[in-house]
Amino acid sequence: MLKSFEVKDYALIEHISVQFGSGLNIITGETGAGKSILIDAMGLLLGERASTEVVRKGANKSVVEGIFNVEENKKVKNLLEENEIEYFPELILRREISLKGSNRCFANDTPVSLSIVKELGNFLVDLHGQHEHQSLLRTETHINFLDEFGDYDDLMIKYSKTYNELVRAERELNSLKERKEILIEKKEICAFQIKEIDNVSPLEGEEEKLNDELKILENFEKLAELTTEVYQLLYDSENSVHDAIVKVQNNLCELAEIDMSFSESSSEAETIMALVNDISSFVRSYKSKVDLDPAQVEEIRERLGSINLLKKRYGGSLKSVLEHRKKIGEEFALAENFREKISKLSASLNHLKDKAENEAKNISQKRIEVSKKVKIGIENSLKELGISQPEFKTEILNEPTDGKPIKFLS
Repeated sequence: MLKSFEVKDYALIEHISVQFGSGLNIITGETGAGKSILIDAMGLLLGERASTEVVRKGANKSVVEGIFNVEENKKVKNLLEENEIEYFPELILRREISLKGSNRCFANDTPVSLSIVKELGNFLVDLHGQHEHQSLLRTETHINFLDEFGDYDDLMIKYSKTYNELVRAERELNSLKERKEILIEKKEICAFQIKEIDNVSPLEGEEEKLNDELKILENFEKLAELTTEVYQLLYDSENSVHDAIVKVQNNLCELAEIDMSFSESSSEAETIMALVNDISSFVRSYKSKVDLDPAQVEEIRERLGSINLLKKRYGGSLKSVLEHRKKIGEEFALAENFREKISKLSASLNHLKDKAENEAKNISQKRIEVSKKVKIGIENSLKELGISQPEFKTEILNEPTDGKPIKFLS
């Protein structure tokens, strides 16, 4: 269902937006009000030919946009999925015609070809007018009418799924065949790069860890000097913080025995004492472990040098190096197993072709059965309209490339 239609800078229209409700919507107006222009703009949205002459004077481009509710339109959903366009319950179609001659079409903000717009238009809107879209006269739409009479949606969905898988498999196989020579040429390059990266075997987060270690080792003297000074100030000197806190704590305890208001301060002094002891213990332990190992410093520098060399060659960061290693690993494996991959894809493609053919035959058989019911139903309706000997036929033709085209004859 068409929910809204918007036209900008088309012919004489500067801007108009029309909202549609459910049921019958009627647009009226006197001659020259612009009703036919609105219909022409709708035709443009549905894929009719366009020229720069439709752009309103003074504007750079014309834009027509329609929003459709396609929640229950399976044909639209299938068409979108076949062309890898994201499906939503609402479909937004937009077409832009510029003075420069460019003609752009969009479905849900995804650029699409005019042919896809025309296909979508066939499933969305039927314009009835002289020499305009008249779906009853277009043989390519007859198959859709016949399917509407049938009760085989499950078969259609099943076939559509198989067909989409078939298209994807065919694309993958063709892409692989096209890349054959490139893969063979790149195999040696990939092997060299894999060996170069694997000789270093960098790990995620390793560079940051090595830089932290190197910073500590390069500042050995300063660390030793400062930790010694801190420990002496806190604990190992004549007037240490520890000794001062002990005196303060003792005095506060005596004061608390005399006046309870000092109890809280006495407890806080105990906390400070525990904190000083913890810090002193940590600094003493750290100081005892600080050791300068020239060999370790050199080893870390060499390791960082190797990592930096890889970074320069493969993207500028350790992350890009690891991503490149994964990519060339996959390409090398593909080149190594190229024949096997081709064989598997070909077998899968043949299986999907057979499956799609069988499913298509099932649908064709259903269409033949439904066409007989349609014939009886339409002929009976025509008799009720006063046509004494009506004859209605549905012609179903076998075409190997596209199933069974359907044509109504009367």
